[in-house]
Amino acid sequence: MYSKPQIKQIDDTLNNIINEIKQESRSELDEIEIEICKYIIKNTTYSVDNLLNQNVASALYFHKSQCSGIAKSVKYIMDRLGIWCIVVFGKASEAHNIHRLPHAWNVVRINGNYYHLDVTNMLNFKNIGDIRALPFFNYSDNKLMATHEWDRLSVPKCNDERYASAGENYNSTNHNITENVGENSENIPVISSVKTLTGLLKKASNGKIKFKYNSIKSLNCQQLLIMDAVQDYCKENKIIGSIQVSYVRDFWLVEIIVS
Repeated sequence: MYSKPQIKQIDDTLNNIINEIKQESRSELDEIEIEICKYIIKNTTYSVDNLLNQNVASALYFHKSQCSGIAKSVKYIMDRLGIWCIVVFGKASEAHNIHRLPHAWNVVRINGNYYHLDVTNMLNFKNIGDIRALPFFNYSDNKLMATHEWDRLSVPKCNDERYASAGENYNSTNHNITENVGENSENIPVISSVKTLTGLLKKASNGKIKFKYNSIKSLNCQQLLIMDAVQDYCKENKIIGSIQVSYVRDFWLVEIIVS
């Protein structure tokens, strides 16, 4: 998968990340957890359609990953820094939508209590100071079950509610990737439906577009909707090639690479 020199570079990078997080955090477990979240949110772009985006190196070395790679990266750092952590494979969706899709996140043990931690869905918020106020930070079972489902028998119960108010101040009106209408100051189009992508793709001269998606759906759900829409566009226009969908800072980047 990787060459020996590249493996050495990856190992060196991972060691540097561990040292950086150690320097930024105090010895308390909750402070270490916060610094891990900050690092991954700041340095990782959500990207799919690539098998290599499902491992630790994808998020921590190449800085492009999907939910499974992000969850494995969280566990890797937690393990290195002495925090109990597992990867949970289940399903997730936007709030109260019965259509749920495969997803991965973590359960961590902080000061004797177990919590759900979904860093993938925290990537929406790049410029938030207090990580503890973000959606999906240290959720209890009761709070997470509104959007996620998992095998309850194989995962420790997360009953502590001290972070029950996390994310309540973030919604579609102040969500980091939403705008009201039109374009923002950087002239990035804002869409509210994937049907709009057809018009953007027709105007793209190089097969590449970027836009903001005005939606409260999870990143995983947004990505799947976007991928389906772009695949339909390629079929209708008899375009043969690969599709790359990435979440960059606070907007989506779609690239069609013609074969």
